[in-house]
Amino acid sequence: MTTIVATTSPQYAAILSESQVSEDGTYLRIQTDCIKVIANGSWVLSGAGLVRPADVLNYLMKWPTMPQRIAAKGIQEMTKWIIQRIIPKMIILLERHKAIDFDRGTASLGDAELLIATYGQLFSIDEAFGVTPIQDYFVSGSGGKIALGALHALRNEYSTTWNKEHGKLAVKAIEAAIKFDLYCYFYRDWE
Repeated sequence: MTTIVATTSPQYAAILSESQVSEDGTYLRIQTDCIKVIANGSWVLSGAGLVRPADVLNYLMKWPTMPQRIAAKGIQEMTKWIIQRIIPKMIILLERHKAIDFDRGTASLGDAELLIATYGQLFSIDEAFGVTPIQDYFVSGSGGKIALGALHALRNEYSTTWNKEHGKLAVKAIEAAIKFDLYCYFYRDWE
């Protein structure tokens, strides 16, 4: 299963993932890179759950650059811009590539969850294409509870240096998930 750990501060955002994959409840340890975090223009994207929606958005969508003047206005304006500019493009592209469900006429990602970042800000996109800005940290997946506990402890311990070091702390949190969650795996060093 996919475990995603994301952290953010006013200076930057970090998104990490382990490399375990599953197919209908069968867990496989793959010995090659399973890329779950992609840089696409000025965006960083990650997906958990169904792979197809994330693949379509990572490799087929031309992500528009958010104007710096929008980012400078703050998180609410950024969220509004994503809802108005990004979400409609996502739905059209996912529908065109048969990577979307329609439940009672409403677009749905089904069993997929997306995380996007730009200008150091993180946003979660839920199965109904709702956009939620993320502050400090976000976890998802089978090792999420372990990573959340690690991040909570590290956030308190490193409160004075969080803004500069949260990416390193995200690595420690995902390493904890890999060590203690049966369904997490990563076969090589982070470096």
